[in-house]
Amino acid sequence: MKKEPIIYEGICYALLRCKTVAHSIARERFDLVWYPENGMSLLDQIQYRPYVKSVVSESPWIISCYDREEVRLWDGGKWKMPDRQTYGADIMNILDIIGIDQTMASTPLDGGRRMKKLVSKIEKEYKSS
Repeated sequence: MKKEPIIYEGICYALLRCKTVAHSIARERFDLVWYPENGMSLLDQIQYRPYVKSVVSESPWIISCYDREEVRLWDGGKWKMPDRQTYGADIMNILDIIGIDQTMASTPLDGGRRMKKLVSKIEKEYKSS
């Protein structure tokens, strides 16, 4: 399978982090700003302005600063553009776009089973990439 090349300017790669497995894009770390939200307060994330360089982020506030044509989602072994507009989208829509359909703490709802399934799925996909 031919993989889409990583674009180093102006793209937001929406990539959820895993504790145990690194995504294969991590081998190409140069010229990417990794999780800029790490050094930001919540207010800084809300006031975020896109970098010239491409970013890797899981923050819905940062992802919503990019047009859908500038966002790439990891989907089962390849990058794809979202099927809906991300620029200016509300947080619930962004979370849905990146595959999180549960915004309440998972333990009261189902003991955390759905979130554990999501983490397992992501780890499996990252290992195979």
